[in-house]
Amino acid sequence: MTANPHQGEHSFDVDGRTYTLALTWRSLGRAERLADRPVGWLLSNLNWLSTLSALFLAGLERHHPKITQDEVDELLARVKADEAIKIISAALEAAFPKDDKPASP
Repeated sequence: MTANPHQGEHSFDVDGRTYTLALTWRSLGRAERLADRPVGWLLSNLNWLSTLSALFLAGLERHHPKITQDEVDELLARVKADEAIKIISAALEAAFPKDDKPASP
């Protein structure tokens, strides 16, 4: 499955499998509910493992609807925090480009 950068998607590979993280308004709202924190706090605290876990679970559900929290946490253990932050940043840059053009719905 190919990522659509115009919809805040970013693909990455782990152990030979491709995952697509989609950070949209919907998934960011879901991450807020999972972490019980506002999105601004989440994005300012990417060094918290619970933040990474919430953003990854919410962002992966669009293309990987059967993924579980345990699977996300295992995936994060393989990816490592620094790479996870880069993946989140790439998806956010696609969703909210600096030229102020909104992402496609």
